[in-house]
Amino acid sequence: ELLLKTDNYMGGRYFAELVKVTFSKMEKDAYTFAENRLSIYGKNRVEWSRLASWFDVHGMYHPHNRWMIQFPRTWGYLHQSGAVKSFGELLENIFMPLWEVTIDPSKDPKLDYFLTHISGFDCVDNESTPDPTLVNTPPEQWTSGTNPPYAYWMYFLWVNT
Repeated sequence: ELLLKTDNYMGGRYFAELVKVTFSKMEKDAYTFAENRLSIYGKNRVEWSRLASWFDVHGMYHPHNRWMIQFPRTWGYLHQSGAVKSFGELLENIFMPLWEVTIDPSKDPKLDYFLTHISGFDCVDNESTPDPTLVNTPPEQWTSGTNPPYAYWMYFLWVNT
């Protein structure tokens, strides 16, 4: 988290500067576009607000770029560190801020603005690791340290969007 993050000691300034270098290179070709990715982990409910603030403070809008939000499958790490107690809590941390600002944009104007520049969501992990195929555990009851299967993640990401 030293340099290439949005929420670090420098407030993500170095990362923003690097991204802006790529933006300036894209401006040289009217037909070059990008879809950069930023991560939301689901470790707490202020992640979205902090990311939106980074986007606003550093002026990260560019007409040649759209942003995708990726959700790294870091459940095991977040659970072991005590950041979240259940997979249901992780899902609430990811989606509750989005629902709240959708209902009342004045609650977080920077997040409301940031969401207009997001083109999609992605779930990322080491795809070479085999997963169990089916589980029948509600997210609030998923409290083991093992990562839920990819299909489980995808279902709950889909149902909440």
